[in-house]
Amino acid sequence: MRDRDRDTARIREALDDPHGLCDALGLLVGGWKRQAGGVMILCPFDHDEKTPSCSVKRTRDGVLAHCFGCRQSADGLGLVAAAYRLNIRSDYAEVLDLSADIAGVPRPDRIEPYVAPPVRPMVRREDIARRWNYSANVNSST
Repeated sequence: MRDRDRDTARIREALDDPHGLCDALGLLVGGWKRQAGGVMILCPFDHDEKTPSCSVKRTRDGVLAHCFGCRQSADGLGLVAAAYRLNIRSDYAEVLDLSADIAGVPRPDRIEPYVAPPVRPMVRREDIARRWNYSANVNSST
């Protein structure tokens, strides 16, 4: 397991309290209700509503949020990203830092940005034709 995966798993495990997480994110303002294993909150996934429709529960894998209004779901990290209006894919390092602060665990210091593998140069059609003609001439002369 890579260090980055270990950091993510460690932070995800620390975000295990739905009520505490929603409270830390400021999502318990307005309307919210207790439910078995978690809370119902107003949706943080970009749709307006007056009554709570987003269920945030503790599962065996951590916290899971699901909105019954817009049908979006997220884990604890996705909920942090939604509360801060961040894109979890492009702002992943920032989401991990914020989540680590909320969970009270040390911030990961080994997160490197994604580096694409080097691209091999494309072979031009002229080169292929030249090689084919060369091999055809060599084979026909024997």
